[in-house]
Amino acid sequence: MRRYASTIVVQKSRRGSITDAVAVGACLLCIAALIPAAVMQARQSAREQRNRQSLHQMGTAVQSYHQTWNAFPAGGQRVRPAK
Repeated sequence: MRRYASTIVVQKSRRGSITDAVAVGACLLCIAALIPAAVMQARQSAREQRNRQSLHQMGTAVQSYHQTWNAFPAGGQRVRPAK
């Protein structure tokens, strides 16, 4: 005949302690502090991509003009003030 050691089952309460709440609060504050930096980085990246695309389009337009007219476009016109 075998004898088994009786096990005592202790039920834990479902409520967390104050240290758990503080730890969760600290994690949430860290995440909230990182979000604005991530948003700013995403905006900066989008701005750089838009500028790169604009420069690419301008370069393509200048090449197309040169192929058509065999010269580069004029740099601009001076507007003389009215007398």
